[in-house]
Amino acid sequence: MAKIVEQFVDDSHWKNFFARGLSSHADGDYPNAVAMYSKARQSIQNDPNVRDEPSWRQRVTEIETLEGLARSANPLRLCTTRLTMQEANRRIPRLPVIL
Repeated sequence: MAKIVEQFVDDSHWKNFFARGLSSHADGDYPNAVAMYSKARQSIQNDPNVRDEPSWRQRVTEIETLEGLARSANPLRLCTTRLTMQEANRRIPRLPVIL
C-alpha cells in the first residue's frame, strides 16, 4: 500500500503519512513507520483548525501509540486500540443520501 500512497508526493495530508506508516509497520520497516507516523501526527498538531478538538487529540494519541509500537520494533496487532466496531462506525461520517 505504501508504494501506491507514495505516488501522491504533492499531497501532504495526514492520512497519506498515516497509511504509509501502517504499510511500513506491517512490512516490518519500523524506522520508516516511525517517520511516517511522526509526519501524520505533526500534520494534525500543526493544523490550527483541528488540533484542539477532542476527536483530533484522540487521533493524535492513537498515532502516538502506533508510533511507540514501531519505535520498539513491535509488529502491528489486529486491534491496537480498544475501539469497538460500534465506536468505529460512529466515527465514520455518513454521506447524505440523494434520491
